[in-house]
Amino acid sequence: LQPSLVFMEWLPYRWVSELLYTAYFSYYIMIAGVGLALFFRDRRQFFHYVSVVSFVFYVCYLVYVFVPVVGPRILYRDLPGFVMPVDVLPAVIPDVPAAVQQGVAFQIMARIYDTFEALGAAFPSSHVAVAIVTLWFSFQYLPRIRFAHLVMVVLLCASTVYGRYHYVVDVFAGIATAAMLLPLGNWLYVKFRESH
Repeated sequence: LQPSLVFMEWLPYRWVSELLYTAYFSYYIMIAGVGLALFFRDRRQFFHYVSVVSFVFYVCYLVYVFVPVVGPRILYRDLPGFVMPVDVLPAVIPDVPAAVQQGVAFQIMARIYDTFEALGAAFPSSHVAVAIVTLWFSFQYLPRIRFAHLVMVVLLCASTVYGRYHYVVDVFAGIATAAMLLPLGNWLYVKFRESH
């Protein structure tokens, strides 16, 4: 069983795909939205946020240099000079259901990934790690949005697998990454702020 291939087959409904692709897109809104809210609320909170989010991003990107894992989308792309070994290919590579392809959110994400995708940036899921970090800042500083934000982060975690961007292990690695780097990032922020 490969959840990143069959999840969409289990729920091939347009309303499900629109909800999950919208949740996946919300990642960009989370980063900017929480940042802007903190910028206008309290500059110290904003600098704390930017420092920790940047730290988590940079560590994820550093991991991608040394562990260039490509997510399930590789099964749907022809890459010049790259051939998947036959013994690792699934017996059946399911198509994206027509109802899913008709969705606006699916088309937006397809355009973004066709234009900006970086292959080899799947493990850990930086979408999951950074979304959890933005959620932590919502719970710390923006209590009015925290539960709506929590719902979007949970849906985003599911959408990474549904949309065939990540394997399930990438999601768990993203959660573990946030769990390790968030306290470390906060500690480093406090340490460097006190030294200056």
